[in-house]
Amino acid sequence: MDQSVDALQDALDDADWDMFCRSSDDINMFTEAVLGFIGKLADDTVQKTIIRTFPNQKPWVDKTIHDALRSCAAAYNAGLVQGSHTTFGKR
Repeated sequence: MDQSVDALQDALDDADWDMFCRSSDDINMFTEAVLGFIGKLADDTVQKTIIRTFPNQKPWVDKTIHDALRSCAAAYNAGLVQGSHTTFGKR
């Protein structure tokens, strides 16, 4: 993350901001050009991460809860393999 911030800061420092001023007399065009430039820099610099969500996924279920559920399932499956069901009992 720090590398992305440093690269983005360097790119913003090296930008020729006078070019944007000279390119348009209209403040709206100027604003659109500057925001487009900053957006492109951010898109090119910041690493993308894909987060998958499912319709039945509750918002409070995070990685720690998923990890706890996986460890319980792994312990249960290990009991199935070893033939030991005394820990879990029948319901």
